[in-house]
Amino acid sequence: MAKTYKPLKLPKKDEELKKFILNNKLSLLEHVLNSVEYSVSKDLDVVEVFSFSQTDFIVTLSRENFKENIEALYNVFLKLEKYELCGRIKKLNLKL
Repeated sequence: MAKTYKPLKLPKKDEELKKFILNNKLSLLEHVLNSVEYSVSKDLDVVEVFSFSQTDFIVTLSRENFKENIEALYNVFLKLEKYELCGRIKKLNLKL
């Protein structure tokens, strides 16, 4: 687990954002997992997941939504056969 953490910066413009998401879907999903893992390790109630370049807009995730989000991630990673990420989610789920 990283000692420091920053939300992932996303492009501000709609077309750039769509292209970025399309080309980086797996890494974006992994970032959500990393965000929740970081938050749990630091006992935070909220974690900043994404921010948008040249804006003050930040996407956060609250502890009350962690379980729901990691369960959704688990299903996606299972379909993509990313079993090492599924294992991380199972361990994280035990901490929640």
